[in-house]
Amino acid sequence: MKNLKLLLILAVGMLIFQSCNKDDEGTQEADLIGIWGIDNLDFDILINNQSLSEFLGDDSGQFEALFTAELEAEFENSTFEFKSDNTYEVIQPGEPTETGT
Repeated sequence: MKNLKLLLILAVGMLIFQSCNKDDEGTQEADLIGIWGIDNLDFDILINNQSLSEFLGDDSGQFEALFTAELEAEFENSTFEFKSDNTYEVIQPGEPTETGT
């Protein structure tokens, strides 16, 4: 009788562990393959839940404004192409084309 209970407990345990599959989490992946253009971009920089100006102690906010404007200008009107062979190509106005994997 002890062996039957032990066997039943093991069988139920195996069924429970087999029914739990981490692959069934309901997440979906979207393909990035294609050409993506950036027309307008806004950066918000937070460090430890503080704006860049707060973090640096810059009460005027001038550094953060200049820094984010530079980042936004760097990427605006850029084109990103993600290819099916896991390579990419970045085209930015006035810059050489960047490629990679």
